[in-house]
Amino acid sequence: YLDSADHRMGVIAVVGLLVFVGAVIGLERALNPDLTGAALMVTGVVLSIVPAAIWLFFFYLQDRLEPEPVGHVARMFVIGLALAGAVGIPLTDQLFRVQEWLYRDTLTQALGAVFVLGGVEAFIIFATVRYFIFDSPEFDERADGVVYATAAALGYATALNLQFILSSGGAELGGAEVFVAEVALAQAAFGGLLGYFL
Repeated sequence: YLDSADHRMGVIAVVGLLVFVGAVIGLERALNPDLTGAALMVTGVVLSIVPAAIWLFFFYLQDRLEPEPVGHVARMFVIGLALAGAVGIPLTDQLFRVQEWLYRDTLTQALGAVFVLGGVEAFIIFATVRYFIFDSPEFDERADGVVYATAAALGYATALNLQFILSSGGAELGGAEVFVAEVALAQAAFGGLLGYFL
């Protein structure tokens, strides 16, 4: 159950994320940047990592009984990010070619999102936790599954978000940041649920 400290941390995380998204939208409107090359890469990395970091910090703080080592949590994030870039995204984009058929109609979109995109993403998150931390002595309670799977899921979300921002050419960064924040929250929620049952 959540106590008042949990609620405060949740509110702080949401407010922090809203402030960050608002700042990005405000800066984009005020400066109207034309980002290319290294500037686009750095901006993409920052915009992809900050929402994931905010949610990871929030979920990490929920594990108060026996907090996990920060290095293990960071490792799950990095492995989730790497596996998303090396396996997950290539599978969905190049093998299943979801962009070519996913948005044809509502039924195709729902089935493709659940069984193809969701299946690949959930398997990568599961595999990250199962094969890289599950047998560790540190993995000894349900909250550990939530923390580690959330970290892996946020790594996956960061890879998706970085791909999205870089492929969009940096146009409309404010709108992209809203999308990035949603992807990070959704992946954190799905990863946390998967980790709970793992």
